[in-house]
Amino acid sequence: MPQQDSPLGYNSMKWVRAIAGVTVATGVVFGWKVYSKFKMARHTQQALLTACVQDRQCGAAVNRHFQYCFDAHYDWGSRYQARSLNGLNFIRCINDKADQPYFKPPPIP
Repeated sequence: MPQQDSPLGYNSMKWVRAIAGVTVATGVVFGWKVYSKFKMARHTQQALLTACVQDRQCGAAVNRHFQYCFDAHYDWGSRYQARSLNGLNFIRCINDKADQPYFKPPPIP
């Protein structure tokens, strides 16, 4: 039995499928961005904690200030630009919050 058009002249199930498809695609894109940020944060924090393995206060400072500094200096990117972390400002943020120069930023040429 063929589907009947609604009184407005279009098949309403096509609109429901289209909206569902767009919703799923948007969820996948946003979910991928959140996953990528989480993965970068985990990798970065592990690298900093590895650098602080000999200094207990350094590790405590990383654990205490990491999330704030990471969120402040992480760029989600856009359609034409990849995600990124402003590493220089991120390291400065951790050093400033800890009131100790645990990490030495690279020299600016």
